[in-house]
Amino acid sequence: MALPNADWVELAVVTSPHGVRGQVKVKSFSEPADGFASYSELTDASGTPVTLRITGQAQGQFIVTITGLNDRNAADLWRGRKLGVPKSALTVPEDDGRFYVAELEGMRVIDEAGVAYGHVSAVENFGAGDLL
Repeated sequence: MALPNADWVELAVVTSPHGVRGQVKVKSFSEPADGFASYSELTDASGTPVTLRITGQAQGQFIVTITGLNDRNAADLWRGRKLGVPKSALTVPEDDGRFYVAELEGMRVIDEAGVAYGHVSAVENFGAGDLL
């Protein structure tokens, strides 16, 4: 699987299969949490289009049906697959205090006195929260 490019934003990740009919559990990074499912431009990290439908929730994740996944074995191959959209598909936040986490990458880091420490090289999330 190719790594996402700088013009692609990860919105969710497939965590595991759910049941025997090809459904998967998806952890969302979007707000509202079900927002990832509303994009018609949704792809995996390699750029392959993904069509899906949320069918439920379990353990803080969404249960999702993905077109083309019809059994548990196929769904298991999607474990860890990132889902996202091109940056151009994102809307501008209505609130001036809101931003997309992906916008932090490349920003300068300075303290209150204006002393520069460097820049944000990446924003990672391994499950406990965002790390800069």
